[in-house]
Parts: sequence; structure tokens; C-alpha cells
Amino acid sequence: MFLLQCFLRSAFKIRVIREIRDNPRFRQHPQTMSHLNIKPTHKPIKNYYAELKEYDSIGAEHEGAVRTAFQNLLQHYCRQADLILVCEKTHYTPEQKRIKPDGEVVDTFGLPYGYWEAKDTHDDLHVESDKKFAAGYPSKNIVVQSPTHALLYQHGQLQLDLDITEPRNLVHVLQTFLGYQEENISAWHTAVSEFKETVPELGEKLATLIETEHQNNPQFQEAFTNFHQQCQTSINPNLSIAAVEEMLIQHLLTERIFRTVFNNRDFTRRNIIAREIENVIDALTPYNYGLLHHPAYREKYEANLKRDLPHIPFADDFWGFAKAGARLADLHVNYESQPEYDKLKFVQNPDTPLNWRVEKMKLSKDKTQIIYNDFLTLDGIPEKALDYRLGNRSALEWIINQYCVKIDKRSGIVNDPNRADDPQYIVKLIGKVITVSLETVKIVEALPDLYDNGDL
Repeated sequence: MFLLQCFLRSAFKIRVIREIRDNPRFRQHPQTMSHLNIKPTHKPIKNYYAELKEYDSIGAEHEGAVRTAFQNLLQHYCRQADLILVCEKTHYTPEQKRIKPDGEVVDTFGLPYGYWEAKDTHDDLHVESDKKFAAGYPSKNIVVQSPTHALLYQHGQLQLDLDITEPRNLVHVLQTFLGYQEENISAWHTAVSEFKETVPELGEKLATLIETEHQNNPQFQEAFTNFHQQCQTSINPNLSIAAVEEMLIQHLLTERIFRTVFNNRDFTRRNIIAREIENVIDALTPYNYGLLHHPAYREKYEANLKRDLPHIPFADDFWGFAKAGARLADLHVNYESQPEYDKLKFVQNPDTPLNWRVEKMKLSKDKTQIIYNDFLTLDGIPEKALDYRLGNRSALEWIINQYCVKIDKRSGIVNDPNRADDPQYIVKLIGKVITVSLETVKIVEALPDLYDNGDL
């Protein structure tokens, strides 16, 4: 049974990786849907207006009649985008309220993509939209339309408010609605594309790194030997070292992905082979992570680190680096669990109402303050907090740059980092990042010399 479980898990991984590699849905670029071929002169657009004209000629103005024209139009372009329109599907909100949108657009996996709500010409769409949202209707991507007018809400914000008796406006609504992508889904498509291209190169470099550790790292040697013996016992007594190295490389390339996808840190430790692989990795990771933070190492290999896997020397104080690396890794992975820096001063503008919302933060010229917004300035940024750097800027500067409201020029979609359920999230995050930065600098300054004589 154990070997069958191992085989099934491996087969499942292989199947998913092949799906990512071969399935055009996964290969699709994040912006592909925003380039749907829709023009005012196209037949479906003309048919839509012709249907409305027919209804008008017989005096059919009520919602149940006129919505059919838009339903047919939306159905056509959903097919073009590999999406499916499902009409009048019942949902229940977290508060157990029953809602039934006129249309729900789902992808080929059945995941919700957007919603459509039809009204008649005499309805005030803004009032009707407010009623729907109060009832629990989703606002992440929804079109509320009548024969003459359309509102498009995305990410809870009104994006378009257009007269759709003008064909170009109708086309704009359809393209923006069907071009919608949640930020995490867009990032997934980008990651898949990059992952597919870099896997062969990463595999080769991992093989080189493993060979280096075989020669220089006693802890790795012991863990690998135990792992090889465990594989021979559980899988095949004639299993070669080369085959086990390949297994280790495959695990390194896929394990973190699966652990994240299934949101379970123990997902890959449920069988003995996976646990032994992780023991090998555990022997490598903290030492390497500590070494990569050593100032002398970073200075010597700065150019190489931008284009190659790191060169890993074997330091005299192996455990000094391993313990420091473990502390650094825990600090950086669990940064949101760290306490907030308690010496930060909140300087409030008495002429401005209380406001925790961020639009665009700025660091003062002397780098001792963060201008959070018109209401709040964070004073007392310690100088050493800026010494922990991610590439060419500090971690704190990275937060300031990334946590701002941005509008995509192509689609008009708003990317807003503020959290309605936790208005102080960003200001608390800044306090935690300062703590992480100061503790990181403290650990790095206490790292041992690479060699007893101080040389690299």
C-alpha cells in the first residue's frame, strides 16, 4: 500500500506538470482575453441591436424580454474566450442569503469569472446596483445593463458607466468585462510561463549544486546516504545514486509549489521518501541561506549572483552559518507574525480626518520618516532598518513602492492594497518589516568569518 501511495502521488505530480506544459489554457498569457476580437461592425453586435429594435417595434420593454438580446451577445463572446455563461444559477452568500444573478460566467474549470444582471430601460442602474450589492451580489466583476446603459464593476469599484446605444461603448464594456483577471490568477499564468522556460536550466544548476555539496558538506553527505538507503529499501534495492539525485532535483523543483497550492506544510512529508528528501534539503538550506547573507560573500559574488546559481564554499564554522540561516529563514518566511517596531511615532495631521488608507507613500529625504498619507506620518525610522536590502533597495523601500494604488493603463483595472476588513493592515505591516529588518541586520553582523584566517 505504501509503494502504491508513493506511486500515485508521483503520478499526480507528473500529470499536473504535463497539464501545465501541454494544456493551452495554462499556456495562455494573462492578457490574452483582453484582446478579444470584437468590433462594432461584427455580426453579433449588429444582431444585438436588430433584436432590440424588434422588441421595441412590438412594445416589449420589460426586463424578461429585452435581456435575451444581451444574453445571446454575451453567450457568443464567452465561447470565443473559452468561457461559459450559466443563467439564473442560485447561490448563497456567507450570511446564507439566497441570490440568483441573471448570468454567471465561469471558466472551463467551473470557477466563477464574472456576473451579469439585466434591467429594463426605465430602471436606475446605480440604484439597482446598490440594492444588489446590499443583498450580497458579488462586485469583483459584474455588468449591470439595460438596453441603453451599462455599468461595469470590478474589484468592488465602478469601472465603466456607458451609453451602450453607441456600439463602440458596447464593445468596450464586453472587452473589459471578458478581459478581467484577478491579480493572483494573472500572476499564476505569468509564473507558469516562466516556470516552463526555466525548469531545464534550474535542473542542470541543481545537479551542479548537489555535486558540490557531495564533495564539501558532511551533513549533506550523511543525509543523502540515509536517503539513498531508504529509497533502495522502499522502492528498488538496485536504485542508483544518479536516479536518487534526479528524484531529489524533481522534488526540489515541485515540492514548494504543491505545498503552497494545497496550503499544507505537511503535504510532502506524509510518506517516508518525501520526509527523507526534506531531511537532505534541510541539511542544505539553512547553511546556504546564512552564507548568502554574509557581507563579504555578497560583495565578492555580486556579479555572479545576478546571472548564476551561487558558488557555495564550505566555511570553517558550518553550524554557525546553519543556525544563523535557520533564524533568518524563519524570520523572513514568518514576517507577518513578528511584533511591530514599538518606537515608531505616529504624527497625525489635526486638520485632516482619521484615515488609514494608502494611495502612495513616500520616504522623507533623510529617510527617517514615511509620509503615509495626508493624515499620518510615521516618524523615527531607525537607520539600520534600511540596511536590510532586497536587491538594490531596502525591504522597507520595497514595501513603500509596492503598497500603493495602481491603475492598469491597458484595462483600467484598479489594484488596491488596502484591506476593508483590516484598515490598519499596511501601517502594521510597516512596523513588522522594520522589526524584521533590524533583527536581520543584527544576525548578519554576528555571522562568523567564512574561514578562521578571515579570508573568503
